[in-house]
Amino acid sequence: MKLKYFLQVPIAIGVVTFLTACSLGNVGNSVSSEPKFKISEEQMKAFILEGNNIEQCIYPKLKGLSFTEATHKVYNKMTPIELYVIGKLRAKKLKEIIGEKNYSLGSNDQLSENYFLQMFNRLNNQIANINSKECNQLKKEYQSELGQTKKEYENFQEQERIARKQAQQNQQRLEAEQRARAAYYNSPAGQAEIQRQQIIAHQQQILANQRAAQQAAEWQRLNQTISNGFQSVTNTMNQNTNMINSMTNSMSRYQYNPPQNSSTTCYRLATGIVRCNHR
Repeated sequence: MKLKYFLQVPIAIGVVTFLTACSLGNVGNSVSSEPKFKISEEQMKAFILEGNNIEQCIYPKLKGLSFTEATHKVYNKMTPIELYVIGKLRAKKLKEIIGEKNYSLGSNDQLSENYFLQMFNRLNNQIANINSKECNQLKKEYQSELGQTKKEYENFQEQERIARKQAQQNQQRLEAEQRARAAYYNSPAGQAEIQRQQIIAHQQQILANQRAAQQAAEWQRLNQTISNGFQSVTNTMNQNTNMINSMTNSMSRYQYNPPQNSSTTCYRLATGIVRCNHR
């Protein structure tokens, strides 16, 4: 039995775990080879005694009965809500005995649960020891918890009923809409509407194809414009280069003849230009 069903059945049945009857938490599997929490024999004996006190105080007929007799005469006649509240009271006692921290550790560790169950089955008994004053106080607490739990359960059932009714109404409305839609489209007006929608869809597809073709043409023109621009720049650069080369060649062929009555010194620059100094 999973931990989350802790104490929802009477102690005499021998199925006890660490989670409260009202807990909806998931049970984690331990990755260690050792339990995270080991209840001591003294703690287990105290827990069994408190559980017996709760059961035999609230259900006095359990006193002195064997497990088979108790099941037939008492347990089978208890409602799920009564089992729930009994489990909740036992869980409260267990927390008081082992502490909140250990209770939390054991509640989420499979090895701790197994260790707990083994010790419980070994030490379990039907011995109770509760005085009338404590029993009366316990009965009041039980009745209070039972009344509150019944209200919560009734509210839960009402919410479930409302949710089911709403879901049923939604389903009925959906089915009615589907039938009405089918009947409409089978009528002459519906057939005309179908044709109209098909025409609109066809026109929209044509427009979409035209837009796609127009965009493709615009991209092609843009690419051509960019390509032409690069080609123009390249041509201009080539023309400038040719002009510079032509000027350089012309200057390198130039021969300067100085006057006979002057002194001139000429030299060629690295660029091919001839420079002369006259005196």
